[in-house]
Amino acid sequence: MQEAYINICAGCRKKAHKTQEQWAEVLRVSVETVKAWEGNHRIPDNYHVCLMVNACGDTWFAYKHLLQTSDSLNVLPDTKRQPLPLAVIQLVNRIIGFADRNRDKELLRIAEDGVIDANERPEYDTIVDELNDIIAAAYTLRYAEDSE
Repeated sequence: MQEAYINICAGCRKKAHKTQEQWAEVLRVSVETVKAWEGNHRIPDNYHVCLMVNACGDTWFAYKHLLQTSDSLNVLPDTKRQPLPLAVIQLVNRIIGFADRNRDKELLRIAEDGVIDANERPEYDTIVDELNDIIAAAYTLRYAEDSE
């Protein structure tokens, strides 16, 4: 666990504007369990962190929990090991394709007014999916065979 531990339970509860008693009801645990989590006597499991994040509406807490624990919350993309040359080719092809399609300029146009309207939403979602593919390819490269 990292030195600068962020108390996920307390942070989510406060963001959701709940008392410890209300929070225990939301999470279907005892008040003693909530107090143990908030007192850093126990660390909540991934299932309860997911409930907390859903209840407070802030996925940053899931990210912080992932960084603070060794367990995965499936926040990172699923990757499979591939030979290093193939992983490099996949990543570079995705980046070049993104640039060749001027997706960066389209994203800037969408974000220019600070609002994603209903007409822009499908294109924005497609661009984000393409960026997620680039991220997944980067993780594939990071964990490629022969990369160590």
